[in-house]
Amino acid sequence: MSLLGNGKHQVHFAVKDRYIRFLKSGKNRSFLAYGQKCLPEGVIVEGQIKERETLEMILDEIIGQWKLKGIRTSFSVPDSFVILRKISIPAEVMKEDLKEPF
Repeated sequence: MSLLGNGKHQVHFAVKDRYIRFLKSGKNRSFLAYGQKCLPEGVIVEGQIKERETLEMILDEIIGQWKLKGIRTSFSVPDSFVILRKISIPAEVMKEDLKEPF
């Protein structure tokens, strides 16, 4: 399932323990639509996915119901789950040998 689209629209997801919210924006950041889906208890606990298959089914349902397939997508991630680190890559390493997103 590819969520990257043609750039005309973008959808922004916020995923929390109890719900998934989305905001669909247009080309000039115009507001087009929004929605919320409550999650069953235990699917996400303290920001960690505990029931992956259930979450995948819910996301598939949301994508179909809200007509989001093929739209460029962004997710918000809680700060406590973000790790940034600077790494050095030797010059002799070929770009083809690097994994995404490099």
